[in-house]
Parts: sequence; C-alpha cells; structure tokens
Amino acid sequence: MGAGTTVGLADVRRLRDSAARLHGLDQRHGGETIWRAALDHAREGTGLLEYGSYNSIVERQLLAATGRLQVCAGWLALDAGEHRLARICLGEALVLGRQARDPIVETRALSNLAFQANVLDRPREAQRFALGAEQAATGSGAPAWLAAIPQLRLAESSSGTGDARDADRAIGRAYSALERDSDTAGEEWAVFLTPAEVDCVAATCALKLGRGAEAERLLERTIAGYERRMPRNLATWRVRLAGARLDRGAVDGAAETAHQVLDDLAGHVASWRVTSKLDDIATRLAAFPDVPEASAFVDRYRAA
Repeated sequence: MGAGTTVGLADVRRLRDSAARLHGLDQRHGGETIWRAALDHAREGTGLLEYGSYNSIVERQLLAATGRLQVCAGWLALDAGEHRLARICLGEALVLGRQARDPIVETRALSNLAFQANVLDRPREAQRFALGAEQAATGSGAPAWLAAIPQLRLAESSSGTGDARDADRAIGRAYSALERDSDTAGEEWAVFLTPAEVDCVAATCALKLGRGAEAERLLERTIAGYERRMPRNLATWRVRLAGARLDRGAVDGAAETAHQVLDDLAGHVASWRVTSKLDDIATRLAAFPDVPEASAFVDRYRAA
C-alpha cells in the first residue's frame, strides 16, 4: 500500500464484510483452516490505519472494522488452539474497540479473552475479563442482547471455581437479556446467541459442578433442535454430551454420541476445541474394551 492511499467508507464496508464471511465459515467449519485468512484481513485493516489517508468519520469506523477483524482472528486462532496468537489479536481488538468507542468490539474482545481463560482452566482470570465485558456492554449504543455474552462467561468462570449460586445467577441474567432483546440481525458473528446457546453453556456449567444428569438433559434437548447450519457448534455440544453420558456411566450412549462427532469432523469441521475434547472421550472409552460400542468407537477414532 502506498503512503497516503485514500481510505473511504467502501473500504470499511469491505473489511466488515470480510469479518462477516469469516464468521459464517467458522460456524460451519471451525477455525483451524481459516484463522490465517482472518489474520491477513486484520493486518490489512492495520495497514490502512497506519498508512491510509482518511477523515475523522472514516477513522472511527475503520478502527471499529479493524477491531472486528482482530476479534475474528483471535476467536478463530483460539478455536484452532493457537492460544498465544489469540491473546495477541484479542488484546489488539480491545485497544481498537476503546479507541473507536465501540461497545460491541470492546465487549467481544473481553468476552473472548474470558472464554479463552475458561478453556485454559483459569477461571479467576476469566472472571476478571468477564466483569470488564459486563461493564463494556453497558456502553452508549450497545444493543441489549450484548449483555448476555459476558454473563455466559461469568457463569463458566463461577462454575470453574465451584460457585454454583453465582453460576446459576449469571445464566439467569443471560436468559433475561435475550428475553429483552434477541434481534441480532446484521451481526453475522452473533447468530449463535440464542436461548439454546444459553442452555448449552448452562450444561457446561452443570458438568463442572458435578450435575451430570442436568447437563445431559439440557444438551439432549438443545442438540435435538439445534441449527444444522452451525455444524461446528453442534459438534462442540455433542462432544460435551458424550462426556456427560460417561460421567453417569452410560458408556454405550457416550460411544454413540462420539461417533456422531466423528461424523461431524468428517464433514469438514476442523476445530481444536472439538478434537481435543474428543481425544479425552476416546481415552475414557478405551477403558471399556469389553463394551462393543466403546471398542468400535476407539478403533474408528484411532484409524481416522
């Protein structure tokens, strides 16, 4: 890019459209095959900010659009297991969101940092990020539904520290936020944010808190009606259902669900979050060599 290249609102729209397309691909396929593309788009936005020529109106929107791409790159890197890169991208997104005074970008960056901390079993760190996201979601111009996301992260962090009461309260606040406003139209990244998603996070919390029967019930109900256009998410919840069934000793049912996850992966889902959990399930099922369904899954998994 030449110094002084004129940057206009059309460039901003192009960057936002790129982020939306990448999020659509993420919902279908996971982040492992597309995080590099997101990083390239984010770098393009950074280049426009540094070397482009633009007015103050374009500047603020360009900051926000680049922030969205950094959130996207960070999320996809997280899903691919590239945690160091994810942390860097999400940190960049947080700075850009604050510079742009964009509550959506800021809330997403902090919420995803909380998500990552929960994944890495750092619930106290996750809680600090989630509380920051909770505050950011009250910013001027923030849609009411945005407040649900920090509550989901708070619920997981609370369950990670064994605080069932706070986890349940956060889940309740997430449901309430979506009851007030669930219209995420125009935000491709937010299509996952439905009561079904809250159910699944509630199930995740229940698993951490040792409430396996509750987790299994929530996951079975949600999976039955889950959006088939989001196969990566469906695979995520299925692998957790397999874990819930193993927790209560339903080895046959766990193996059946694990087979479905392998089917999802064969359908071009590529997500570290799914494969790492499935590896744990395979290890647990291998402890039941005399159960035909478990043995068949382990053989299939090892051959995959």
